Amino acid sequence: MQTIDDEVQPAQGTTCSGKLEILFILPDLSGGGAERTVVNLLRYIDRERFTPYLGLLSPQGEYLHLVNQADIKNAPLPGWLRHTLDLPSNSIHSMHFWTLLPRVMRIPVSIYQIRALIRTIGPDVVLTSMTGLNILTHIALSGLKEHSICWIAREGNNFVANLRQLVKSQLLQQLFLTIIKHCYSQADHVLTLSQGSAEEMAHDFGIAPTRVSWIYNPIHLHQIRQTLQTKPANNLIEGRYIVAVGRLHPQKGFEDLLKALKRCHQHYQLNDLQLIIIGEGNHRSVLEEQIQALNLQHYVKLVGFVNNPWSYVAAAQIFVLPSLWEGFAHVVVEAMACQTPVIATDCDYGPKEIIVDQETGLLTLTHNPEQLAAAIHQLLTHPEKAKRLVQNAAIRAEDFDAAKITRQYERLFGAVCSLNGKRQTV
Repeated sequence: MQTIDDEVQPAQGTTCSGKLEILFILPDLSGGGAERTVVNLLRYIDRERFTPYLGLLSPQGEYLHLVNQADIKNAPLPGWLRHTLDLPSNSIHSMHFWTLLPRVMRIPVSIYQIRALIRTIGPDVVLTSMTGLNILTHIALSGLKEHSICWIAREGNNFVANLRQLVKSQLLQQLFLTIIKHCYSQADHVLTLSQGSAEEMAHDFGIAPTRVSWIYNPIHLHQIRQTLQTKPANNLIEGRYIVAVGRLHPQKGFEDLLKALKRCHQHYQLNDLQLIIIGEGNHRSVLEEQIQALNLQHYVKLVGFVNNPWSYVAAAQIFVLPSLWEGFAHVVVEAMACQTPVIATDCDYGPKEIIVDQETGLLTLTHNPEQLAAAIHQLLTHPEKAKRLVQNAAIRAEDFDAAKITRQYERLFGAVCSLNGKRQTV
């Protein structure tokens, strides 16, 4: 299996004529990796060759202000729903719309919205991200008969690991795997964020290697570097600290990081070392309890979502990614661009495709706070090594620049249009 550059090339003498219309569909623009990727693609896509649209099921989220409003196509609500809930026709523009809609109704309404977006725009390519949205898009595409499109299903996480964490029953796991396998088998192309994820997808779901590829996440390096001289928004911590970024979820391994910090204090006598964790999620209360249990309440700050996390990263002594699994781990590249030494767990998938151990960062085992603490101690006590890692990492980060990665997406759009033997008929 190869990258998109090597694998999905247009057939000899075959091109997609004219300007291609690309429809990106997202639930909203909340602060996640898929949303950030689409924001960067909209910023860098060649508009001489492509006309992009961003279809939002709910026009809200932290990244909404980063997108040209002319690119956004808000998905309409079905008329019967507006009448049933006695909502005005523009109720979809309300920031509180989804809190008004009963959970049981969200799935059919989302399917309606996706189908309405595709009918209205009639794009050449539809790209969706995230497992749940991909399933809904497959259902929405079924039965439409009006326009021929190419559907690219982008899987942004380590799906199998995520499923095992969410669903404990093996029977239910197998049921979900069967559903996902069927869904992705209907896509014209399946896109992942790392080679490991692509190989897993091809092997576990039986997708032909020619129909699955990977493109690393685009990182807006210029924007990040503009923030390097900006101090954090508030003086949360005085003195030296390490930093981690990610949603507060068991996947991110923050429990192991807290244990590692405690070991740094007790075993390595790094008694002044502090920790900032940037991100929000439903695991906050668990982490707060652990912080209290480890007596770290004066050394750890859970700062939630911030608009400029890179200013915190740039001012930190070390960036740590303690994840148990990943789809790519784009925050590692962002930390490299911030010129901060990086330590990451060698989890499936992503970190080992970004980091060369001992050259551009340090890799440690998952679920190993002792090794994580030793790596932190090593970088804090060997500044020359940390400096060398930073210099090498800054060069490596260039490979993930958003402009370069967007060119890979553009090649994929053209190639899928010209090469697909099977097209979704809608």
